[in-house]
Amino acid sequence: SLRPYAIDEYKTNKAEELVRLEKERLFEERKRESRQSKEAEASTSIQRVFRGYRSRVRNANFVEERKAWLAQRRLDDGQRGGAVYKLYELMGRAPELESDTLYE
Repeated sequence: SLRPYAIDEYKTNKAEELVRLEKERLFEERKRESRQSKEAEASTSIQRVFRGYRSRVRNANFVEERKAWLAQRRLDDGQRGGAVYKLYELMGRAPELESDTLYE
């Protein structure tokens, strides 16, 4: 025997199921977007580390030369600060130091 309001119950259950399915779909979509975002962030991080490593390897010789030049520059700066050197420089007879640039 059919209950008189069985159709109303069916419609209510169907509407509730549609709402539940929509919530699940939205949840799965947010989960997928979150995963994609994390993957993009991870790949960017990996690329940054690799490119930094590659740059350090490529520039290692230059960095070593620059460090050696700066160390020599510090030594020469001590000599440049001396009274005798300044006197020679004033007369235009200052010796060329190892770390001098073209403009000095």
